[in-house]
Amino acid sequence: NDKDFLYVGNPAMIYTSVQLSDYSPRYSFLSPALPECMLKMFSYVMSFSAALALLNVVPSLFLDGQHMIVVLLDIILVGQFQIYRKHFQIILTVLGTCLVVVNIGIGFYRVLVSGGPSNLLL
Repeated sequence: NDKDFLYVGNPAMIYTSVQLSDYSPRYSFLSPALPECMLKMFSYVMSFSAALALLNVVPSLFLDGQHMIVVLLDIILVGQFQIYRKHFQIILTVLGTCLVVVNIGIGFYRVLVSGGPSNLLL
């Protein structure tokens, strides 16, 4: 079972049409491109999870960041600064909520102006 061959022609044609992989399927119904597809899918899932975690940390109403900011302010503002803790909590929560609302608004605006989600990929 020799896998060597001689190609006479334009090398650019080979570079664009041949795919090499270290994997070969054990069963005939599996695609040789399956590991790369799974890697890409896991990469997308990881990116989506990281984005949701980052959104959840923003000190916004109804998100965990609202409670995190309370704990951080309890740690930071001790002694005579405790009277300002509630004011800082409200200000940071309102700013975080405004940040999230503006970000979502910009996203909707971009979708509406571009004509749909299919044009955003270009």
